Amino acid sequence: MQNSNLFWNERGPEQIVPAPPVTAKKAAHCTLAWFSLNKAPADRRNEDRLFFRAGSNNSLIAAVFDGIGSSSGGISADTACSAFTRFVDDRLASLSGDGFRRRSFLRDAILFANQELLEFARKNKIDDVGTTVSAVSVFGSSVICANLGDSPVLSYFCRSGRLQSLFDQHRDPLGGLTRWIGDPELGRSQIPIHYGRITKDSLLLLGTDGALESFSAPYPLRTGSPASVSRHYKSYTDLFGDHLKEENGLTPHSAAELAGAVAAAVDDLPTHDDASLIIIQRE
Repeated sequence: MQNSNLFWNERGPEQIVPAPPVTAKKAAHCTLAWFSLNKAPADRRNEDRLFFRAGSNNSLIAAVFDGIGSSSGGISADTACSAFTRFVDDRLASLSGDGFRRRSFLRDAILFANQELLEFARKNKIDDVGTTVSAVSVFGSSVICANLGDSPVLSYFCRSGRLQSLFDQHRDPLGGLTRWIGDPELGRSQIPIHYGRITKDSLLLLGTDGALESFSAPYPLRTGSPASVSRHYKSYTDLFGDHLKEENGLTPHSAAELAGAVAAAVDDLPTHDDASLIIIQRE
């Protein structure tokens, strides 16, 4: 079945076909690999959107959106992703590697998407709009991340197989979301910023909860020491060892192979949520 999720790249929107599910591309001294799988029931399908842009100054912006709500989740994610795309396209050429400017850039893009989604809902008389977002700005080895909701961003350390979250997820004790795009009260200070690094021995995973939360404990993933993180995620080798194969010259730690392993593992699980993932690897 063809997946109607949109993936935004330099040429505009494209459709992703989930078989084979993984696509790879080189951009801004990085390799990106991604997939998007439909696993949700028909009334909640196509709630995920993926985005990336590579700037002429070797900067990279990537984001994932996961729509909230059974009837309007896909519309919310699509509207927010489209607005985020327009914001980035208009301003990416002038973005420098300065950390303060990159931090403000991500917050401004998310606030713009929030305003556009609320305006869309008002014009179309839709009450229950909302989407999560996790967005990253990569410049060299520096990673700046902004997020609302529960779409995880993880660092994967190739040598140890260890996974570590870059942020705390926005959930209450019962698992409900506490922050999202589509909130009329959303302000700049409510969009947290997190910092990390990506080296040639590590990968950056940016995914929806359908792709990554399936392998965690049923409580929110917290940032912290490797010991605390290991309570939530096993190593990648433990999780996806049966799906890790060396094919077509790919090394066991390549972004494309790991994306394929995650896609295969997610496809094997009896989950009922769309699953989408971007993996970023430095060249």
